[in-house]
Amino acid sequence: MYRPETVREILYKSAERFGDRCAFTFLDGEGKKCEVSFKQFKNDVISLALTLVREKGEKNKAAIVSYNCYEWCVSYLACLSSGVVAVPVDRELSAEDIKDILDFAEVTTVFCDGKALKKLSNTGYRNFISFDDGEKGLYPLIRKGEALAREGFTLENEIDTDALAVLLFTSGTTGNAKGVMLSNRNLCSDLYLVSENINLTPCDRSLSLLPLHHTYETMSFLMMLYCGGCIAFCGGIRYLNKGFQIFSPTVFVTVPLILEKLYEKLMGEIEKKGLRQKFRLAALVSTAMSEEKRKRIFDDIHRFFGGRLEKFVVGAAPLQSSVAQAFEAFGFRVVIGYGLTECSPIIICNSIDDTSPDTVGRPLKEVEVKIDSPDEKGVGEILVKGPMVMRGYYKNEKATREVFRDGWFCTGDLGRVDKNGRYRISGRSKNVIVTKNGKNIHPEELEYRLNKNPFIAESLVFGEKGDIVSCEILPDEQAIKNKLKKSGLTEEETKAVINEAVRSINRALPSYKRIKKVTLRKDGFDKTTTHKIKRKY
Repeated sequence: MYRPETVREILYKSAERFGDRCAFTFLDGEGKKCEVSFKQFKNDVISLALTLVREKGEKNKAAIVSYNCYEWCVSYLACLSSGVVAVPVDRELSAEDIKDILDFAEVTTVFCDGKALKKLSNTGYRNFISFDDGEKGLYPLIRKGEALAREGFTLENEIDTDALAVLLFTSGTTGNAKGVMLSNRNLCSDLYLVSENINLTPCDRSLSLLPLHHTYETMSFLMMLYCGGCIAFCGGIRYLNKGFQIFSPTVFVTVPLILEKLYEKLMGEIEKKGLRQKFRLAALVSTAMSEEKRKRIFDDIHRFFGGRLEKFVVGAAPLQSSVAQAFEAFGFRVVIGYGLTECSPIIICNSIDDTSPDTVGRPLKEVEVKIDSPDEKGVGEILVKGPMVMRGYYKNEKATREVFRDGWFCTGDLGRVDKNGRYRISGRSKNVIVTKNGKNIHPEELEYRLNKNPFIAESLVFGEKGDIVSCEILPDEQAIKNKLKKSGLTEEETKAVINEAVRSINRALPSYKRIKKVTLRKDGFDKTTTHKIKRKY
């Protein structure tokens, strides 16, 4: 594969190489399946870009506030092709929070879906481009651009590969949002290097579910465009199962929580049919078999995912190794990676031909990674150098200086490297609980153990005064009902099962790591758009 310099170059070359092949597929408002070719996508992008340059001028910033859809992708590529800075924004934020981002980023134009338009109508902004086909909608602007092209206008602007191209606001799970500045060089370097590990082809089809404003899903979209594959939009998590059946993807980019929930659903169905013991034996035996034989053994599971799914690409949080191993036993590949928005986003990743369920793999080519000040177990902060590392934080030189040390980007994440050069993530440095005698406790390690228990749906571990390790737990009530063979539960029964689960986990831990205080939740935790729990402690 060629090494692209700009995203616009990818657009042009893909249209030339893949022409009438399907680039996007989705259901319209009437439930009819639609397809858009690479050639048509290029036409829509360049036409919109021409209109942006003629009517808005270059060097402006345009926000995109929308659910995942074809129009989102057209708007994003039109910005990057015209020199307008793209500012993807989380549509689930409040109108006030979105307005703060628009003001701070000095956004001049807002691309949006109908729901976002209604939400933002009282913010004082007036320069909206709606994805609805109204007078001021996206498609009339595309038609204007087509007319300009017929008159001989072209995109003649040079793209500075190191200039600000995309401005992303991220707060992770804590703190105020910071504007991450990424360039074409950042995006294209990461895309090129990651594609070598994932090995996508024009025969691949991805099912887009994670929000496109997040770099993780944006990178998935750009990789499909780059390799000539097809992107399918399922319409949101409520329609995920339907999306698998309608679009039959070959690859699914997801986060651990979603994959773990899918696993639980499959195990629940197996439990209902009384096949759990038979299933476990088959899974154990299958590890010595070829992938094709595994697929035949677990044909029902493959049909659940549409029949063509080959690989899961997982990131953004730790995945239970037992879940990854189970899907590998079913005949899927599970490619786990690690990264941050500030790194465009992937820096460490397993290879499709060399998966390792309990690690995040090895650094990508051209990426330098080191563990800073490792403790006796080899755990320290992960520092990174590479062409995908951001230009800095927008209008925040102080924050930029704080995350760079002697040319290294300080991720704030803790990890260690094993003898095979594979990395394991231990947690966030800011989340570490330090005991009075200097012992370090990583909440993520304890949460990982808790979440493996079948009676615990979600957990959050934190430290309190006096070296008390505390946690909040959301019980899996259905699993507890199944255990107790009851249709209803009392609070005392739920507490008894959860307390026993915590005691069993504590027995395997050194005394200073043991969980001393447990609080049960009735509702789920507040989460980020990549389904990570927002830490409040």
